[in-house]
Amino acid sequence: MRIYSILLISVLMAACGSTQQDSKPKDLLSDEVFIAVLTDVQLLEATYKQKILREEDPNAVMPGYYKQVFDKHGVSQDDFEDTFSWWMKRPEEMLEVYNEVIDQLTKLEKEHLEEDQ
Repeated sequence: MRIYSILLISVLMAACGSTQQDSKPKDLLSDEVFIAVLTDVQLLEATYKQKILREEDPNAVMPGYYKQVFDKHGVSQDDFEDTFSWWMKRPEEMLEVYNEVIDQLTKLEKEHLEEDQ
């Protein structure tokens, strides 16, 4: 499931590319929900990369963790992936989404630091 990180890199590399202006299909996740799920996905992947999750085989355990994230937000993996794919075709707009994710992560970090004081 490291594919989301790989796709982020693809977005950054393709930022000069496509500028599709078609309207967003109604069956995709709302921007707010998508940003919230993507924020949790980034937290999950960072946790794994920092070896906080000690499982040896990520292919065996990560799908379960992703499912927990999707369940938390009441979305399916298919809905998330469809929405992710739609945004990936709009790299400049996807960068704006990732800026929102970074803002959310920064806010969470600040809250965590305040709790520790």
